[in-house]
Amino acid sequence: NYNITTYNIHFADAINFIQYPLSIAFPISTPPNFILLNAITPKQSTPMNESDINIDTFLSKHKINIYISQGTIMNIINMNEQIKMFKHFNTNNNIGFILSMRQELLNELNVHELPKNVYVTKWVNQNDLLGDDRVKCFITHGGINSVAEAVYHNKPMIVLGVGLDQINTAAFVKKKRIGVTVQNKREMNSNFLINAINDVISNHDVYVNRIKVLSKIMKESRSAKEEFQYWIDYGFENGYDNLIIDVIKNGNWF
Repeated sequence: NYNITTYNIHFADAINFIQYPLSIAFPISTPPNFILLNAITPKQSTPMNESDINIDTFLSKHKINIYISQGTIMNIINMNEQIKMFKHFNTNNNIGFILSMRQELLNELNVHELPKNVYVTKWVNQNDLLGDDRVKCFITHGGINSVAEAVYHNKPMIVLGVGLDQINTAAFVKKKRIGVTVQNKREMNSNFLINAINDVISNHDVYVNRIKVLSKIMKESRSAKEEFQYWIDYGFENGYDNLIIDVIKNGNWF
């Protein structure tokens, strides 16, 4: 909490930390003073009955549970199309959906329109839910933290990446073949979702085996906290002039 202008600190004179989860990001070249941190959010999960007993009870009712994060993707998937998808799978008592969405979106939703195979909540401990073996698939907008947690917990994904960094994470999931992706909003309909879910369920073990390779890299690499602490200590003990490239320090950033 300081004024950069007052302290005359320039962008190229600092150590810059970027969350860059190992195993799930595209290789990029950076100057030495750009430190790439591993995944920040994933960690070992705790049993769902400690986080939310109602969700725990719902999960036990179904052999296959699918988690849908509606934090930011509500405007991407038309709710009527989602309801069609829920009703399609409602004939199969083995499949249940955990639908997480913001309160303002919940206020617009008539929960009575939803079949009994859907549990709606405004908040859920996502890390714990993804760590639960009863959850078999994660439908996500493709935020980097969400994808990192899914990889950490070996969960195949259906990624709806149509904007911002979500396009990159969707491209990564597609390239590594660890889930199903869509990057065109016009294709976001019930038919796509139904086909994608059937794909993940049919090929679940294949997807999981691919994800396990990436999860192993993430778990065995130094954590973001450890990496951050190392470089902070390094800066205080040794300075970081040796990390600065003169052409970057004295030149125009762009």
